[in-house]
Formats: sequence, C-alpha cells, structure tokens
Amino acid sequence: MIDRIAWLHVSDFHFRSRGDRFSETVACNALLADLTVRAQEHGPIAFVLVSGDIAYSGQPLEYERAAKFLSELSARISVATSRFFFIPGNHDVDRAPHRFAQIGARHVLTSQQAVDQALGDPVVMADLADRQRAYRAFVEGFASGQERTATPDGLGYVAKVQLEALTVAVAGMNSAWLCGGESEEKTLIIGERQVIAALEIVGEIDPQLVVAMAHHPLEWLTEWDQASCRSRLLEGAHFLHRGHLHTADVATSPQRKCVLVAAGSAHGSRFHPNSYNIVTVDLATGSSAVAEYRYNVEDGEFAAEPVIRTPCDLGGEIPGTGPELSAAIAASAPEASPFAGYMAALLLGEKEEIPLEIDGAIMFVTSSMAHDSDAEQAAPALAFLGLRNLLRIRREGVALGERVREHAEQVIEFAAWLEEKAEKDEQCRRRVSDVAAAQPAGEKAGGGLVAPHTALLLRELAAEEDWDALELQAGRALNSSDPALAQLGRRMIAMALMHSDEAPKRAHAAVLAQELIDELSVGEDEYLLAAGAFEVNNETARAVAATVDAVHRWPASARVVSYARDLATRTGDVPLRDAITKAREDYDNG
Repeated sequence: MIDRIAWLHVSDFHFRSRGDRFSETVACNALLADLTVRAQEHGPIAFVLVSGDIAYSGQPLEYERAAKFLSELSARISVATSRFFFIPGNHDVDRAPHRFAQIGARHVLTSQQAVDQALGDPVVMADLADRQRAYRAFVEGFASGQERTATPDGLGYVAKVQLEALTVAVAGMNSAWLCGGESEEKTLIIGERQVIAALEIVGEIDPQLVVAMAHHPLEWLTEWDQASCRSRLLEGAHFLHRGHLHTADVATSPQRKCVLVAAGSAHGSRFHPNSYNIVTVDLATGSSAVAEYRYNVEDGEFAAEPVIRTPCDLGGEIPGTGPELSAAIAASAPEASPFAGYMAALLLGEKEEIPLEIDGAIMFVTSSMAHDSDAEQAAPALAFLGLRNLLRIRREGVALGERVREHAEQVIEFAAWLEEKAEKDEQCRRRVSDVAAAQPAGEKAGGGLVAPHTALLLRELAAEEDWDALELQAGRALNSSDPALAQLGRRMIAMALMHSDEAPKRAHAAVLAQELIDELSVGEDEYLLAAGAFEVNNETARAVAATVDAVHRWPASARVVSYARDLATRTGDVPLRDAITKAREDYDNG
C-alpha cells in the first residue's frame, strides 16, 4: 500500500528562441544534472508541477525549446510527460495581439460581479484567452494524453492523478489571463468564479489530497479578488504552489491547512540563485516535507537548503463506526483494549486532545499543539494519529480489522504511552479509559466538544487579550471535526486578527466575520464581532448594517443595545439611533 508520495515543483524557465542562450544552457544543464540525483534520493517522483513562465514572450519557437528540455527532464526523472502539469505565467502571454482588448478589460473589470459576468461569456473572453494560444498548443502537445477537466471559463483545469489507492487532484489556476502591463502588483485577477468552478470539479473527483497552483502570489491580486480567492483556495487545497518572484519560500498559516510553496526561478540567469522544490508527503506520519535545492553561482551546482516540515491531514472518511474501529484496535493489540474506545474516537475526530506532560503535570492538548510544544514526547501519539491518513485511503476488499492489524506496532506503542501517562495522573486514566467504546455511531465520545480544554484555552486567551497567541491557537481549531469547535476557532481568530496592527490581517478578519454572519446558526457574538471588524476596517456602513440587524434580532440583549448605542455615538448615525429606539419599542410592546 502506498504510504508516501513525492512531486517536483519547478517554475520560471523563460526559454527564448533567439539571441545568445549560453546562460540558459549552463543553468538548465546544472538543473538536469542535479535533478537526476535528487529524483533517485526522493523517488519515485509521482508528477511534476510547472508553475508558469515557461517561455519568455509566449512565442511558438520558445515552446519548442521548452519541449526539448522538458522531454529530457522527463526521461532523467522517469516521469511521463502526461504527468507534467502546467499553468501560464505573465511571460506566457503574447502581448502583441488583442492589446486593446487587454487594456479595455482592465478598465471594465473593476468588481467581482463584472469578472463573474466576463468569465461566463466565452465571446468576451476569446480575445484575452487567445493571447495564450502558443502556451495552450504547447501544453496540448507536450502533455498529450493527460486527462484534464477545464473550468467552464476555459482558464483553469483540474486533473485526477491516481496513485495506487490514493486519489490526488491537481488544480491549475490561471492568474495571467489579464497580464499585459509593466507594473501589475495588486492589479491581477484570478476570478472567484474560476476558483469555485475548479473546486466543484475537485469535489466530483473526491480526492484525499488536493494540490493547487497559480503563477502569481495571491498578494498580487486586486484586493477584492485576493480576499475571495485566498479564502477558498486555502480552505480547499492542501498545497498551493506558485512562481513569479524567482525566490523560493514556504509559508504555513495557523488559519488554514494549506501549505504555500513558492519555487525560485529555474533560470533567472546563470548568475541568479535559481532553485526548485521537491515535496514529499509521508502518509503514515501525517506530515509533509518541502526540500529546496538552490543553485550556487560560485561552484555552478545546486545544494540542499533546510527542509520545511508541516502536518498534512488527508481528506476523506475513515470507514466503520466507533464501536467497529474500537473492536478492530483491541483485536490488533490486546494491550490496547483499555484505551480502544478513546483511540477510536481520536481517529474518527470525535476527540482531538491527547495527554501531554507539561511542567510536571498532565494536560490535554490538541495534536497540533503537542507537535509544536514537544513533538519528541508526543511522537507515539502523533504516529498513531497518522493512521487517520492511511485509513482514509480507499482499499476495496480489505476489511477494517485487517487494515488496523497492518499497523499494530503504532497501536501498541501509543497504548504503552497512554498507560505511562495514566499511571502519573488518575484523572488522565479516567479520560482515556474505555468509557466511550460503546458510543453509538455519529455521537461524540464523551459528549460535548471534542476538545473542551482547547475551547477553554481560547476563551482565556481572548479574555487576556493575548491576540498573537489567540491567532495561533484558534487557527489550530479551524479544521476540527467538531463544527462547534471549528466555529469557535473561526470567531476567535477573527477577533485576534481584528486587533492586529497589520491592515491585511484586519481585512481578513472582516472576511471571516462576514462568512460567520452569512450562516443561519450564529448568534449575537458573531454579529457584534462582525460589526467591530467592519468598523476597524473603516467600513462604517457595513458595521452599522450588521448592528441594525443584531438589534432587530436581539432587542432584549443588553450587550447588543449597548454596542449599538456606542456605535451610534461614534458615527453620529441617526438611522441607527432610530433603529435602536424602534426595536426596543417593538420589544416592549410585545
């Protein structure tokens, strides 16, 4: 059974068709030589991502040069050309034809609504798409036989990669369709409609792993497009790859599961610290590693940079009910029987906290907190939780009990680790003992939140106004299997970001707060949070609208009315004062 995968990420080749290509040849030969060795070290390489700027000016002859080099690369690392996935960059745009269409589009496409309409009209998009004609012809020829499903606008696509029982979706987002100017930072558009369409295709594939890419950093999008695309991509993908800036980087966020991976240029020049990445996902440990290899100009060779490691939790459901999984654990290792119900609840996401010895006391923390605070102590628990990924991989004809028995070693080690903690703390023993073994399917083991101690910690940090710590810890609750804890995490992280000194974080707080009040099950806390987030972003009209809505919904709430009056005083908003008065009168009159 597959337990690890690796893929190559390269970007920004800038192949030319004319002039002196000495620099290009030297840099690319060094890249080929190094990849031949690294692919064997990491192998097998499952697929290759090329995140844009394959050509220098989007000309057909430049792609002939690219095809020749990439074919050699394909042979060196033993990856079929149909497993090469591309997206275009700004250099893959032929800027000569339809120049005025691009200029006109920039003046018209000034809102998400306008972009939605354009992406829904093939006639409108035809001229803009035609500027990437040579790039598209190259991809169709080089990756012949590759099965891709294009988004309806024709810009992006999703491809399914089947690796034994593991299903991977590769989603390519076109961020270069509006390129054409010299200074384009904070002016580009992917289009939320393109992202929504791609993620719908991903949903139809139902993969365990989602790998997305776009050429430009999300920060280069216009503000309104960045806000919507960032939220959807970081929630919908495990990895988001990019290029463009010619500098490698790996970024993680406590707010999302997604790892952002930037490749340096494959060829900026032979005097540039060119680089590439190899990403490895270890399914058995639930972790990923991004290895960067950077060109040393002095000796003309690539060298390894420090590896960046992050958690990686696959999507999909674990088969079986709580009692069935508990029985399978007990059968695989009799010594685990006293803890089998608790262990099953952890795997199913019905519980999320594990015991950890901190300053001589046993405390229950989420696995992400344990990983950050003392990964060495928590190693047996983290190894056991890695079974979540392995059990999510669909394996037809293999019974649940057999699948658990394959990993009896992790079960035994975790059971011994739990016994050690239970011996030190009787309350810990009660919490991890088999009280939840008979819990019916669909109910949380032990009832209530899956991580009650984490919820308490978040509330304490908010009360202490420790906004940096709250941002970090709340982010770890966002992907909780418990909707109540996940919503608490979203509310708390919006609160933390709202108090940030950084304008982009405050803007993101407003986005999160709006998402919360768009839901049906939220209460006055979410509305007051949204009003505050809008206000600190100088969006007074939105703050007033959210407050008016809250007053109508909860006219008897002293907190709501008090906030509304304070806001009316700060803004001098007469309609808000009238709304408060009317809501109170309606309430008093029954």
